[in-house]
Amino acid sequence: MSYFADLSPYSYRQLPAGAKRVCIGWLDGEHPFERGYSPPEVITRIEEMCKAPIRRTRGWQNCPFCEEHPVTHQLPDGRRLALGDAEIDVQTPDVIYTSPTLVLHYITAHQYKPPVEYLNAINPEFRK
Repeated sequence: MSYFADLSPYSYRQLPAGAKRVCIGWLDGEHPFERGYSPPEVITRIEEMCKAPIRRTRGWQNCPFCEEHPVTHQLPDGRRLALGDAEIDVQTPDVIYTSPTLVLHYITAHQYKPPVEYLNAINPEFRK
């Protein structure tokens, strides 16, 4: 998967012009990332978005930090959700935050901490 710094302009795919779109969670093994806490409400919301992802790809991306392939995430109901073949968007009036579905795995398995702007867009009560 391509690396893009958090909050950099989205350029992975050509999309119609419109709202400002930035990258979140486009990680790789060569660039450090912030680690920390993401509230359960954020994880639950990202799980919901990953159940109905957008812009699917023809292939699957691996996690650059562990050996899991394909990358999956266990949902609270016991089902496993496959990650790594699509994107999710978190929309606000001013910006669209675009992430690979692997962002869920990065948060839960590798303690990736997305920027506070992203956390606030998902869960406005989060203010850390």
